[in-house]
Amino acid sequence: INGARAMSYDGLRRLTETGIDGWDITQATYMTDYLIMGVGILTGMLMWRQFGRSGDWPDALPQTFSAWGLLSGISFGFAGVALHMLATAVQDGATISKVWFTDGSLWLYPWLMTVLLWPLATSSLFGMAAAYGQMNMSWIRAAKVIGVILSIVEVCLCIFDLDHSGVPSTIWGTVAAVACVPIALALGRDNPGYPLCVVGYVIHLLGYILFFSLAAICAPHPPQEVIETESGPLTLRHPEAVEEQPLNFCTESFSRIAAFHVCYALSLAVLYLGVRLKADRDRDVSYMNLMRNAYKPKNPRCCGV
Repeated sequence: INGARAMSYDGLRRLTETGIDGWDITQATYMTDYLIMGVGILTGMLMWRQFGRSGDWPDALPQTFSAWGLLSGISFGFAGVALHMLATAVQDGATISKVWFTDGSLWLYPWLMTVLLWPLATSSLFGMAAAYGQMNMSWIRAAKVIGVILSIVEVCLCIFDLDHSGVPSTIWGTVAAVACVPIALALGRDNPGYPLCVVGYVIHLLGYILFFSLAAICAPHPPQEVIETESGPLTLRHPEAVEEQPLNFCTESFSRIAAFHVCYALSLAVLYLGVRLKADRDRDVSYMNLMRNAYKPKNPRCCGV
């Protein structure tokens, strides 16, 4: 062990010789990942089955919801698989590696799919709010471009700087969640399902608020140090210094990420109900316009001539 030492609690996640530092692999976290997977895929498939062929793909409201639900479900499902694999490896004392193509690195593949798809899901969420508020299509397309760019960035981080992967997706998700609430409030008040959509976006934003605010309130780990060894960084914890920590309002088993996941899943269900009401109205209006045009005389003549 060399003499290089540095305080480790800087908000980063590290895979160390003693386990996983900062990666929430509690059962509550990966089980609520699976919850989002189930709700997202179910609501996305239902919306696609009911309204998938109505409107102009991919910018119509039902289609953007279907994309958000399916991409969220698949993305968080892969996250659940990755974290579940890590938790099982820690429990069994198996090898964990963050180096690609080495023993113990299989969990990296589902994690790569998570960070690849999450920015695209967030872009679909913003596109859904823009479509609900009948904003210009250029906003929706701009959000898609941002999602694609961030997906590429996330892939690069996952390969070259794993401990920072997921950070751009979290920032983009927060920005989109903040933007969707005023869009729905200001531009969608005349639409069917308005209260449900507003509540759904507020719940989604609440998830991010809990994610960040509970990080400051909860302090589950005592101060610790990282010691550089020949095989990599080794984390040393100092339980005797817990008394110097700020007052901790959360138990060690509490997962703020699980709270975020529950809000995310609940917003999927509530927004599905709100979007469906508007899509029903839009389909009825479209049908009435179609019937009106079908019975409209093509070549009206004056005075019976």
